[in-house]
Amino acid sequence: MGCDDVSSIRVTGTGSAAAPPDVVVIELAAEATAQHAASALTATSAALTRMRDAALVGGVERVDVSSTGTSLSPAYDREGRLNGYRAFLGLTVRLRDIPRAGHLLADLVAAGGDEARLQGTRFEHSDPEALAAAAREAAFADARDKAQQYAGLAGRALGPVLAIDEGGRPGPAPMPRDLRLMAEAAVPVEAGVQAVTAAVTVCWELV
Repeated sequence: MGCDDVSSIRVTGTGSAAAPPDVVVIELAAEATAQHAASALTATSAALTRMRDAALVGGVERVDVSSTGTSLSPAYDREGRLNGYRAFLGLTVRLRDIPRAGHLLADLVAAGGDEARLQGTRFEHSDPEALAAAAREAAFADARDKAQQYAGLAGRALGPVLAIDEGGRPGPAPMPRDLRLMAEAAVPVEAGVQAVTAAVTVCWELV
């Protein structure tokens, strides 16, 4: 039996759940240009190795350090003449101790030297499904409260649930932007709070 088969009410509820993230993901890279391709690769490999080692020394678990991208391309001068090769190697570091993120980020960039590049940072939850589940519960409760109100206004009561349609998306995550002087001092990294929102449309039979 569906919503179209009996007297029913269809209501959309929304809900959210928020909590401070407990993981910061740091996207790094090493980039160098040299006359020969092998020299460019050697320079970037050395810088990436130093950053990886600094992460491990800084307490990051080896499973949370991974290579993410490799490229080698010709480099041209303003006249379009080949003047060397540019090598790029990516590195992702997941830190599960956010208060230490600023100091670790500064150490990683300093270890990489002139070849170090910071691609960006982002925050995550180690258990995102728990936050999503809380948001869904809030959305369903919101839909039920609305439906009960409307049913009461119509002199009816809610019967069994006939259909549930889910929607929704994660809310925005704050990003640190001030990354100046990262080699000389700890970078300010503020995790803030991440929110997940959910929406659900529920149909109840009216009795």
